[in-house]
Parts: sequence; C-alpha cells; structure tokens
Amino acid sequence: MRWDFLELIVLLLMTYSQIEMVSCAYLKQKNKYESFFCFYTSYSIKDYIEITREEKGRIGVWYWVFVFSVIVLVVAVVNVLASESGFGTNLNLNQDDIWPIL
Repeated sequence: MRWDFLELIVLLLMTYSQIEMVSCAYLKQKNKYESFFCFYTSYSIKDYIEITREEKGRIGVWYWVFVFSVIVLVVAVVNVLASESGFGTNLNLNQDDIWPIL
C-alpha cells in the first residue's frame, strides 16, 4: 500500500473537516460585525462540539471524521517512517514491531 498517498488524502480530509466544523459554528454563532476569517482565528473545536450538542443532542459527524483522519494519519506516518525508503531515514523497523506500539 502506498502510505504516502494515503497521507495526502487524509490531510485533505482533515482540512475539509476542519473547514466544515468552522463554517458550521460560524453560521450558528454569526456576529454581524465579525468576518469569517476573524471567527476562524478565535475558533476551537470545542465551539463545534457545544453547538452540535445543543442542536442535535450529540457530537456532529465532522468531529468524528476529523478524529478518524488524525488516527489514520498517525498510522500512515509511522508506516512511511518504518519503510525502508521512508523519507531517507534508513530506519529498519519491521512492520510487526510498529503495530503493538499503536
């Protein structure tokens, strides 16, 4: 499996889920005088969790997409670094040695 391509896909998914969480929170708490960029700089994931819990009674799906993509990204990075040609690190770790760590 090409872990480096998986890393790219997961990074795009993380970025998209982050943008979706910010835009959802921005639309629900929009201040007339606050721009999207200004809101984005002061935004935290906690805002999205609070809004979706108040609105639906549970945490929104984009939070779980973000968490899943972070976990997959960590696994992909470890596998790339453990491969023989991973970024020129010359780490000769066996894949079986990595999985118990995760």
